[in-house]
Amino acid sequence: MVSESRARLELLQLDEQSLFHGSGLKILELEPRQAYTIIDGVNTPDGEPAIYASQFIDYAIFMALINKENCPTSTRSSCSYEYDQLVFGATQKTLDQLNENKNAIGYVHVLRRSAFTLRGGSEWFATEMQKPHEIIEVRRADFTEPIDIIDDSVPIIDAV
Repeated sequence: MVSESRARLELLQLDEQSLFHGSGLKILELEPRQAYTIIDGVNTPDGEPAIYASQFIDYAIFMALINKENCPTSTRSSCSYEYDQLVFGATQKTLDQLNENKNAIGYVHVLRRSAFTLRGGSEWFATEMQKPHEIIEVRRADFTEPIDIIDDSVPIIDAV
C-alpha cells in the first residue's frame, strides 16, 4: 500500500513544475552549500555552492533517508543516472543502519522548477536561497527502489 506521502510526491512529480530535495532535516529556507565528490580518495569541491534538487522523487527520498540522522556511523552512498534510469548504491554498513532504523524518517522539500537550472541528467541547481512550497515527511517504506551494495574501499564518484 502506498503511503499518503508517497502518493502526494508521485502526483507532484507528474506536474513537471516541481523539483525535489531530500534531507534528514526539515528546512524552511534552503541555502546554497558546497557539494563534494570523492575523486581518488580526496573530497573535491563539485561546482559552486548551490542547492541541488531532482525531478525524480526517488532520488530525493533516498537522500532524505540516507544521512547522518538515520545512519550515524556511516553514510556512504551514491546515485547515478544511467540510460535514463536512476541507479542507487550504498555500503552494507550504511544499509544495515538504515534497516535497523525501521522508523527512519526524512523530508522531501518541494521546490519550484523555474528557480533552477538543469545541470545534467537528474540534477538541477540553484545558487540563491529557496523556500520550499511544501515539505513532505517520508519514511523507509516510501523508498522501494533496489539499492546496489558498493564496496566501501572503492572511491565513489557520483554521476548524476
